[in-house]
Amino acid sequence: MYSYYGLSALGAEYKKYLWWKKYVTTLQMSQFAIILIHIANIMVRFPNCSYPGPFKLTITLYGILFLYLFADFWVQAYSKPKKNKQKYN
Repeated sequence: MYSYYGLSALGAEYKKYLWWKKYVTTLQMSQFAIILIHIANIMVRFPNCSYPGPFKLTITLYGILFLYLFADFWVQAYSKPKKNKQKYN
């Protein structure tokens, strides 16, 4: 992920090396899904665990929010047909 950010910060001439952007986004979405599965497992299988309840809730909301945001980005960037950009003089 940080390699992608580093290359994209170098300018437009490095854009040809960023073909794997879609895969980084997919990996990040997978990361948040795994976080949600992990915290759900803790909450369901170990309801009396000493892990602080507010922290479990915070991590759950964090995972849901970021999964939603990355999924929305993925749909906007890769699923919708691209419109031709008009140039204005």
